[in-house]
Amino acid sequence: MSDKKIGNIEAIALIITIMVNHIILNLPKSIIHSTSSGAILNVLFISLVALVIAYLVSHLLKNFPRFRYF
Repeated sequence: MSDKKIGNIEAIALIITIMVNHIILNLPKSIIHSTSSGAILNVLFISLVALVIAYLVSHLLKNFPRFRYF
């Protein structure tokens, strides 16, 4: 086994992975602390907004031939 240091891209990918994991794992706790009893409604509202944005992006990119994934 050789002694190699990691490169810049690997270090950036590692930091991004750690940050995303931290955000995903702490999101439910932060939602419950900020909205307490309305946490379920808040999660449903955020999900609905995300679905609407995804639909709009999909609908707007439908006219471009390169972006036909759906």
